[in-house]
Amino acid sequence: MAAPTAAQGKKDTKAAAKDAEAAKAEATETNGAGDEDAAKAAAEQEKVNERERKAAEKAEAEKKVRDEKIKNGDLIVGDGFEYEAATKDTKVTGQVQQIVANLQESGAPMVFATVVSDVGAKYPEDLIPAMHALEFVGLVRRFDAKSTAEGAGNRRQTAYQWIGDAPAAA
Repeated sequence: MAAPTAAQGKKDTKAAAKDAEAAKAEATETNGAGDEDAAKAAAEQEKVNERERKAAEKAEAEKKVRDEKIKNGDLIVGDGFEYEAATKDTKVTGQVQQIVANLQESGAPMVFATVVSDVGAKYPEDLIPAMHALEFVGLVRRFDAKSTAEGAGNRRQTAYQWIGDAPAAA
């Protein structure tokens, strides 16, 4: 093989320079993609860190609320249960409160059917257990009421009288 000529040497040098530029461009593109991947990974890690920070803040706030409930006696922990003070306002609860208020105001025995009608109870039988509980704890006294109207017969109705001095539940 013959020795390379000066012209061929220039061609080889130009080709080598082009190959070096191509390699450099490819490396820049790869590095650029690497930079993008690194930026995406950093942004994702930042999101994860933010979620973890918010979760930690929420857990800390919940712990403070729980500790405050325990301190105030609104949360009792024991026997494998957590007992949290609660209220449940239902239609029946409101009706029982009205019945208690009516009995307290009256002072005299009131026929149960009349009392439940006055509070608009659609199902009076739902209120009977509450009346039994009030009687059991000594806040009301139960009577059998017999109408004195002519032709009323011997049918008796249940009546209650407020005898307790506990205030009505608000």
